[in-house]
Parts: sequence; C-alpha cells; structure tokens
Amino acid sequence: SELSFAQGASVGTPGMAAYHALLVRGKLRAGERILIQGGSGGVGTLAIQIARLIGAEVFATAGSEDGRKLAASLGAEHVFDYHDDALAEKLMEASAGHGVDLIIEVLADKNLEHDMSLLAKGGRVVIVGSRGSLIFSPRLVMTKEADIRGMTIGNSTKDELARELRGLAALLRGGVIPVIGQEFPLADAARAQDEVIQKSASHGKMILRIATV
Repeated sequence: SELSFAQGASVGTPGMAAYHALLVRGKLRAGERILIQGGSGGVGTLAIQIARLIGAEVFATAGSEDGRKLAASLGAEHVFDYHDDALAEKLMEASAGHGVDLIIEVLADKNLEHDMSLLAKGGRVVIVGSRGSLIFSPRLVMTKEADIRGMTIGNSTKDELARELRGLAALLRGGVIPVIGQEFPLADAARAQDEVIQKSASHGKMILRIATV
C-alpha cells in the first residue's frame, strides 16, 4: 500500500527475477561479494537493494554515468563502467584480489567468458538474460571451480511462486523501492519500444500508462 500505482506495476517480473536470481538460484549470503551486471536496469536496481539488505558487499556495472550514479545511490559500494577494458583489474583491486562470489548476469552471450575473470574460486554466475549464443571454453569454469546457473521464474510451481512473492513483499516492506525510468501513455507504445531498442543503457523500469490513476 506504500507503493505508487506505477511502482506496483513495475515490480512484478523484475522483482521476482531479482529475488529468484539472488536468493533461490544464487544462494547469496551476508558477507559475500556480489556483482550485478546492468545495475541501472529494472532487475539490477532491485537486485542492488536486495543484496544490501541481505548484508552483501555490492559491486555493479552500468553503461552510462547517470546509470552508475543511480546504482551507487541505491547502495552499490563499487560501481564500474561495463565498457571499461580495465574492469577486471579494477574489480580485483576493489575486492583485494578476491573477486566476487556471485555474479548476476543479464547479457550472458556478451559477458559470460569475461565473468570468469571476475569470479572468486568456487564462485557462481546466475544467468538472468542473454540475447544470443557464444563460443565458450569450459576450461574457464574448471579453473575457477565455478558454477553457472540458469534461471527463469516460469519454472516455479504455484507454491514456489507464492513463497517467493511473500519474500519479495517482505523486502519491499523492508525498504526496497522499484525505480521508475520513463513513463509513456499506451498510445506511445511504439515510441517506448524504440527507446528500449535504441538506448544501450536503461534506468529502472519503463512504464506504459493505460489511464490516470
């Protein structure tokens, strides 16, 4: 009841994806280091806040200066430009050479191989999104003794969904706030889709307004 109508509309799929990725598949624990790729997006902005509430040390990437400022404002302690060729070196320095224990990956076809250089030994990668295929050497996983885990909330049973929704609701009551990016009237849906396609960096969740509420 403390969320606006737009915030309530924005939290469903991204919120469930963030919860499932961090807590169900990722098994994130207090004190661990987590890297959230795409930290300024709909899933990423929620994942940062959830990870901070759990007590993790949060690393995040974003593709724009505004996106990095947003990620930092939500609680990410270490924020990087994902275009930066020196990302691995900077992350290792920020983690005192340890690397991260968990990576939430929203663009696996582009980043998965590079993720292996960011992981601590025994680390996990949870794949939340991918836009294509890739050529990947399993030896990279062997060297780090890493786990690569897929996820989709569509696999959850009714009981699992209900349990995760209750968990997400508790996190929202604990202070997690959905971030609204742009809002468009439904009549401008085509323009909204063009914005998604043309912009390389997103901030929060885009909303289509059906009527004034």
